[in-house]
Amino acid sequence: EKDTVAAEVTNLTTQRDAVSAELESKNAEFVKSQSEFDELQNQTAITQARRDGLVAETERLESQVGKLDEANTRSMMTKETLESNISRLMVTVQEGSPLTPDKYSRQDRIARAQGLKDRASAANWVDPALLDEYTALYLSELEISQSREYFFAKLPVVDRFGTKTNSWAECVMTGNHGVLYRTLDGQHTGVYQNSSTEGPAEFTFNDMAVDS
Repeated sequence: EKDTVAAEVTNLTTQRDAVSAELESKNAEFVKSQSEFDELQNQTAITQARRDGLVAETERLESQVGKLDEANTRSMMTKETLESNISRLMVTVQEGSPLTPDKYSRQDRIARAQGLKDRASAANWVDPALLDEYTALYLSELEISQSREYFFAKLPVVDRFGTKTNSWAECVMTGNHGVLYRTLDGQHTGVYQNSSTEGPAEFTFNDMAVDS
């Protein structure tokens, strides 16, 4: 029995080392993605500054030629477009994995998107603050979609006797699509992902139990 336990410990250690190596690789990928993300933020800020300048110049010219009705029409179209974009982004959040690290809480992200949607709906026109908030939310979701975050979570598992329990597990999120996991006792490994082929997302645990 001692040799068996020692062999299991060696096996688990090998698995742990493999996971650690994978995490280091994913961290390197994340650093690269973070650099690209920072560059995207800089480009977004430059584009927005240019847009603000163009909006100011457009308003000045329109006041001179009396095209207020046309400007109002464009403003309403911009507002409708923003509301549509927020709705699509909100669906993306709602259809994402519910199992995340605390800092990526899906409920918090849904509440944030809903709050932005409500403010956009109540606004008479799209102001820079609304665009800034939408851009920040979009970039945040983009970062999450590329994240390979390592975290611990208690997961519902079923042992070989059919008993349901909650067991602590090591988890690695694969963006907002799902989570790879392995319980700390080494008895359960698998993936948590959307099992629905159509309609609303339905995330389930695809568990591969390890015989003790």
